[in-house]
Amino acid sequence: PVISVGIAVSNPPPNPPPSSTGVWVEGISRIYLPDTVTEIRFAGLQYGDILKYIKFGRYFESVGESMYPDNMSPPTDVVLDFSDYARSTPPTLADTSLFTGVIEVRVPSAMVDTFKTATNWAAAANKIVGV
Repeated sequence: PVISVGIAVSNPPPNPPPSSTGVWVEGISRIYLPDTVTEIRFAGLQYGDILKYIKFGRYFESVGESMYPDNMSPPTDVVLDFSDYARSTPPTLADTSLFTGVIEVRVPSAMVDTFKTATNWAAAANKIVGV
């Protein structure tokens, strides 16, 4: 299944379960974040164990700490796609949890070195490729 998130991922629903601070992605393997989504906060993806691909919008700004909750299985073999990224600096990362299970990070070719040397992005420098 494919989901296109059209709301701010950083805002939980009005009455979330106690552990819910983000988007429930159980059973979803691909996520496409539109340009209007600019951040994912703490434990932003719940039940992401079969997640294989996340396409980030052109203006994405930041990822909070602990992208995946400690009590849930993180995904494996994930591709993070920033290939349409339009900002001059990489998104801010609170930690390196975004790279859990990641096999490739796609960025615009002109920004490969910028991403590889940015704070917390260096942890995935060997996975960053230009497209």
